[in-house]
Amino acid sequence: MIRVLVVDDSMICRELLADQLEADGDIEVVAMAEGGRAGLAELAKREIDLVTVDIQMPGMTGLELIEAIMDRSPKPIIVVTSLDEREQDLALEATTRGALALARKAPSEDLEAASELRARVRKLAGVEVSRIEPRRARAKSASPAPADQAAGGSGAGSSGARASAARKRLPIIGLGSSAGGQNALFEILDRLTPEFTGCIAVAQHLPPEFVTAFARLIRSRSGYYVHIANEPVDPEPRMVVLAPGGYDLLLEGGKLCARPCRPGEANRPRIDVLFRSLAAGEGEHVGVVLSGMGTDGAKGLLAMREAGKLTLVQDRNSAAVWGMPGAACAMEAAMEVLPPRGIAARLVEHMNPS
Repeated sequence: MIRVLVVDDSMICRELLADQLEADGDIEVVAMAEGGRAGLAELAKREIDLVTVDIQMPGMTGLELIEAIMDRSPKPIIVVTSLDEREQDLALEATTRGALALARKAPSEDLEAASELRARVRKLAGVEVSRIEPRRARAKSASPAPADQAAGGSGAGSSGARASAARKRLPIIGLGSSAGGQNALFEILDRLTPEFTGCIAVAQHLPPEFVTAFARLIRSRSGYYVHIANEPVDPEPRMVVLAPGGYDLLLEGGKLCARPCRPGEANRPRIDVLFRSLAAGEGEHVGVVLSGMGTDGAKGLLAMREAGKLTLVQDRNSAAVWGMPGAACAMEAAMEVLPPRGIAARLVEHMNPS
């Protein structure tokens, strides 16, 4: 039986969530709390396998509760929140403080969403979670869109042809991340110096409805220009590209494109799809596997290594969840295993070989 603590300031939401979680009989809500301090008290009294947390609560907020849990006795945490823009932004911020997954508050008639939440609880319960140091990067001004993106075209004549050829050679850094990986992602982005001129393609496992908020968070925390690939994207230096919700991201014909995920796919977007496309693509592309559950990214990273590309993996000491990095290491897909600051330095070096 999986033991869950539900923390939410609304009694109606607590009771509805408890009913949804216990529907199949293998999950038990052993305690409910109306706020952060009450949640900490429940954690001190009983064995808990997983905590669900609402973000906006009076007194100790959800963000503060997540930090306290990660500091005292790390456990898998799922943020369960509404879909208004403010709550989405706070939920994504929570992933940089230690939350491993996000889910939307679903009405009682939404049986599919409730089933997905139970599946997420089963997957996360029992995962060994390491302490991480939250990064509170100061907000940065977003970089302007590349000139030809802003103009809505790719140039004309010989200059356009030269630009197209240059894009095909532009190194693309594929970053694969899942549970606990956002903190490492932001540390890498923070530490990339101006000498870094690659394009960054991020495959971050996220529920589809949170992708736009994730793009906003990257813009505000890193200052990078962020493009969601609703249409094929020409890679540009210091651009971050994301897949739309429910789509994979891949390099195809020199452009970063979106392709619908397979129906029922649990991990979206799939990191292996991105890495295999980079392995086959022209250019000095790089694959990076960050913290996350499962094995997604390991086979694709191995394909990149076999294709002569640089492959990096986050080290065990800094990874909140060792699953994906550990799988890549077990397959000998990693050329180097480094903490986030080391990954950033290696990427800058890759752009500027001596």
